[in-house]
Formats: sequence, C-alpha cells, structure tokens
Amino acid sequence: MSPGSTLTRKTSGDGGPSAPHHYEWDCVGRELEDRFARAPIHLIPATNTPTVADLESRFPHARRIFAVDFYVSGAEKGELLSCHSGYQIGKRIVNIDHHAPDAKWERHVSSGVLACQWVRQRGALKPEIGDVVVINHTDCDSVLSAMILTGVVPPHERFERAVVDADHKGAPNELADILQACSTTRDLPLLVGALSAFLKGEPYSQQVREHLEVLHDKRITVGEIARRGGHLERNGVVLIECDRYLDSDLFLSHFPNARLLVIGCPSEKIPSMTITRLRLGAGVESGLSLHRLGITEFDPCFGGRFNAGSNKRGLEAAAESGKTPSVVLPVDYFERLSSRIS
Repeated sequence: MSPGSTLTRKTSGDGGPSAPHHYEWDCVGRELEDRFARAPIHLIPATNTPTVADLESRFPHARRIFAVDFYVSGAEKGELLSCHSGYQIGKRIVNIDHHAPDAKWERHVSSGVLACQWVRQRGALKPEIGDVVVINHTDCDSVLSAMILTGVVPPHERFERAVVDADHKGAPNELADILQACSTTRDLPLLVGALSAFLKGEPYSQQVREHLEVLHDKRITVGEIARRGGHLERNGVVLIECDRYLDSDLFLSHFPNARLLVIGCPSEKIPSMTITRLRLGAGVESGLSLHRLGITEFDPCFGGRFNAGSNKRGLEAAAESGKTPSVVLPVDYFERLSSRIS
C-alpha cells in the first residue's frame, strides 16, 4: 500500500464505509512505519527564516516543495491557497504553515490543522509525481503535519487536537506528549515508532519512556518555579529565569493572568548560551501579537508566530555556522517589552 492510498477504516453494518473518524487505529499503527519509509518527507537543518532560494537549491529536481510548519521568508506576499492552508510562492514552493506575520494566523491554529484542510480538499500528496515535504524541526505539529500531507496518517480530528494542544495549551495529551517529549532528538524513526506504538496500544520503547519521564519532570519543575514566586512583573509581563531548558507552553496554566511570559533558560545544544522564549498569556487582550512588538528590531535572531517565539533557532544556527551571535538577554527583553505593551 502506497503512502497516498486509503487507510483502513471500520465499516458500517451494511459493509459500506463509515465516517472517517471510525478508523481502525491499530491497523493504522501497524502500517505506519512502512508507509512513512516510502513517504517523501525530508528533515533539513533548523534555521531562522529559510528562503525560496534555499529550498530550491536544496531540492532542485522536486516538482513542488511543500515547506511545512516553518515560515519561508516573504511567504505572506505569495498567493493564499484556496483551502486557506498557507501560501503558494512562485511555481514550486507551497508553505503549509501558521507562522507568517499576517493577521489571519493570529488564532489558535497549527500546521497539522492546515495540512488536514489541504488533504480534505485536494487529497494526500503522491510521491511518484515528484513532490517533496520538508520540515526543519521535529515537534508534534511538524511531524504530524508531514505525515498527514503525505497520507501516512489520515486527516483526523484527533491529530488536529494533538497539534493545537501541543502548540497552544501545554496541557497533558498523550498523543501530543509522546511526540513533544522526543522532539529534540530530531530522530524521525524514533518518533514514528512512538506514534505507531501509541496507535496500536502497545508499550513504548525504553528510549521513548525515558523522554516521557523527562517531560513529566519538566512539568513538576515548572510547577515548583511558579510556586516559588519572586518573578519580576510589570504591566502584565512576567520574567521567569530558569537554570534548565523548559518549554514555554508548560508555564501557561501557572500564570493565568499574565499578558506575556518572558522565559530565560540555557540552550539545550549550547548550555553556555542563554536563550529567551516568549509566550502570550491567557490574560492577554485580543489583538496583541508578537509580530507587532518590533522584536526583530532589537534581536534579529528572534522568530516565531503571533503568540509564541524565541531566539533559540537563530542563535544556535549562527553559533553552529561558526559565527559569534549577539545574545539579547531575557532581562533586556523584559525591559523593552514591558514598556511596549503598557
């Protein structure tokens, strides 16, 4: 069975196909690793703002290049797709993504939801016609978006819930958690195997269990940091400084009245480097967007979407290329942003 072929569904009493949400999930799980192996999914290095030229030079023979869950520079100047899943940029680039600085993405949407919209309207991509799907990181949203577009998994509401929970809520969700927990490994076979085990209802590998334990420990640590208090706060902007890398979404439920969380922590890749993560809080008024705070004016390494972002990828990419990036510290972010949203 090819990646673009029909996935196994339960049948209704008369033998005909029932609603799409009645998939035989254990069958989907059993087929998943084989389908993924044939899917045209490519993982490229994470950089701050890849360009059309970058992608076309990397995939010169591809018919179309689907850049998924990362912003392609200038994407919002392209043509909005009819399925409202992103932008067509020139003849070969399709950007299925929610990070562009455009008001239409200033809502709780994720690339996995946009991928489902594409597939429901246009069908899954077929590898034999030369299209490729490109991701540059391996969190829940990126991995599921790529698999949905290529027909490895179906465009189902359970995947839509998982990507939105992972991107915007930070609350426990087992499907989202297994992928988020393993995301920093950038190990696609590990992530695919974990998802396969989840769908089949089988035990996770020892490696996946260890990553899940780390995520559980991070949630405990975040709770302890929140209870400890003593955080700088001004105009609803809260500065939280940590001595280990922690995901910003884990803090949301602990600071329900914050307008903006500024979180400083060491880089996982380069522990001597301090990175800053930003997250609009649940208490923020409608209409506030990180895109409109002029953050790249004082930190060109910053990137992200309207309600979350960091200078992590920009700083790490610069350091890995041999450059010495100028690091804007979390307290500097706090001072600047607490005055800009007063």
